[in-house]
Amino acid sequence: MLAEAGCDTVALSLRHDQDLPAGFSDLAAITLVRDPEGLSSGPLTGMIAAMKLHPDADWLVLACDLPRLDLTTLTHLISSKRPDEPLLAYRSECDGLPEPLCALYTAAALPILEQAHAEDLRCPRKVLIRHECRLLAPPTSRALDNANTPADWQTAHTP
Repeated sequence: MLAEAGCDTVALSLRHDQDLPAGFSDLAAITLVRDPEGLSSGPLTGMIAAMKLHPDADWLVLACDLPRLDLTTLTHLISSKRPDEPLLAYRSECDGLPEPLCALYTAAALPILEQAHAEDLRCPRKVLIRHECRLLAPPTSRALDNANTPADWQTAHTP
């Protein structure tokens, strides 16, 4: 789906001590990025590590727990980006706040993320709020429902 959405490279971010999830070892098209040892402090650490691989690239950052995510939602986000904005995200259907793990972070966002990390701000959502990120309404209802538990997974697959 990421390739269909126009992504040239796919990176999977893991903590330095985390095992590769089942089913990923045979996918040659995925670049594995590990947090520096002792510096795993949430998604922001992994995002920065991945972005440093290609600091001139724009990054579509996605959580791994979005079972209802669809191509329409991805392509809408990518095609909605304006040239002058470093950050673009969807507005959560639950609370109206930015969805930081289904968002675009341009090359211009890397210094913003590094500064937040240096200030020990670990929450990407707060970074998006502080920088007045433009928020889009998701084109597909519930596409950004996440599944952190087996019960969440079951709910996410209920129409």
